[in-house]
Amino acid sequence: MIHPLNTFPHGLVDLIIDLVSIDGCIGGGSSDSDSVLENPRNLIAALGGNLYVIDHASSQIRLFHRSGKLLDCWGSGVLSKPNGIARSDRNGLIFVTDTDDEIKAFQPNSDFQYSFGGSGYGDGQFRQPDGIVCVDVNDEEKLYIVDCHNHRVQVMRPGGDFIHKFDMGHDSCPLGLAYGENLLFVTLHYEHCVKVFRLDGALINTWTAITYDNSNAFLLFEYPRAITYNNGHVYVADRHYIQTFLVDGTILQNWTLKNETSSRPGALGGEVGGMVIIDNILYVSETINNRIELFG
Repeated sequence: MIHPLNTFPHGLVDLIIDLVSIDGCIGGGSSDSDSVLENPRNLIAALGGNLYVIDHASSQIRLFHRSGKLLDCWGSGVLSKPNGIARSDRNGLIFVTDTDDEIKAFQPNSDFQYSFGGSGYGDGQFRQPDGIVCVDVNDEEKLYIVDCHNHRVQVMRPGGDFIHKFDMGHDSCPLGLAYGENLLFVTLHYEHCVKVFRLDGALINTWTAITYDNSNAFLLFEYPRAITYNNGHVYVADRHYIQTFLVDGTILQNWTLKNETSSRPGALGGEVGGMVIIDNILYVSETINNRIELFG
């Protein structure tokens, strides 16, 4: 069972951890404060167990302490409605996918470094880049980037050099991207599925439906978007519920969360923008409720 642990940046709430109730002070602020989120999207772990959050509407990256206290924010004047975020384990560079069809690199201290990409259909060009992961395999670091309106995933070097690409299918809408066990997991929003690829782009599985007794089947997904991998499990957010799978597609759990635009812990209003697990806590960004919820 999934339990709401906390929300931020909405002030003092009850925390529920293994049915033991404690209190916690969560960093918040007034409506004009930098700590108030505006359409949060993807999020990733930062050093020290902290959290980078893409704040789409304000065109910023927000760095939060795990308690919810805002530590830093940057990107204004450089970013234009960003979507995805990834971090290099080698040098700490932060890569952000932006709706101006560029990939932008920042130092962890917020200094803007460079950008690459640009609008178009060619190799190394993008039309609405979204999910992004940084993968270090065989002593080489690569960026895997969802290129939504070009219906593909592009593989780039961190400096911006194009390596290769693989298609998702004509008129598909790939959005979320996760990496684990040398596999890539891609959510296809309007195709109601998750596709699983090897790093070379070979398709090895598609998660669409479960069939019982060789006859009755039901769709696994409505409109999946956010996806994350942790310790042998894949978590997929779809409208108002989160599902957990093994990497072979075996479904383990379905957590249904009430659909409402309220500040009540456990309420998910609209789409989940992103998810990440840090120290066995699932952090979920809510694009409508404008907050991060913690579950465990």
